[in-house]
Amino acid sequence: MENNDNIFLCDCCGKEFENLPRYIMHQNPNTANGERVKLFEDYKTLVRSDSKYYVSCEIEFPFKDNAFPPLGLIIWVEISKKLYYDLLNLWKNNDDTSYFNDLASGTIANYIKLADGSFGLPVKFKVLINDPTPYIKWISEGSKLDSLIKNGVDTAFWHNFAGA
Repeated sequence: MENNDNIFLCDCCGKEFENLPRYIMHQNPNTANGERVKLFEDYKTLVRSDSKYYVSCEIEFPFKDNAFPPLGLIIWVEISKKLYYDLLNLWKNNDDTSYFNDLASGTIANYIKLADGSFGLPVKFKVLINDPTPYIKWISEGSKLDSLIKNGVDTAFWHNFAGA
């Protein structure tokens, strides 16, 4: 992909794009069979069903050649009820962050395009008091998603991922 004065020429299809979409967002968690979950929103990045709890997190896909900033994917991660309410208390009340010194854990609650087997993968994320979208720092090792993050992506991935 070539960048000339904010016009990007895609190596994949030869089309020119004025802007690269940097972030893709999943609006809702999914069930194991791909259906959307009926949700209650308690905070902009915390939602729950009658029995499950979710936090919105970000994964970054670095480019192999570092020619562009990483692609960001906002996904939903299923977490425990206790963690959910701890996060809600943290972000609504700016409560003590000592609980969040270590990475928090959950499982991916979306099907991620171009990363087969991503739904249900264990992940760990860093919680920050001033950023209600934690960054995923660890993904189940050996998974396709883990490989994409560790090895970087190319412009063909961007093209298919962002639906260019």
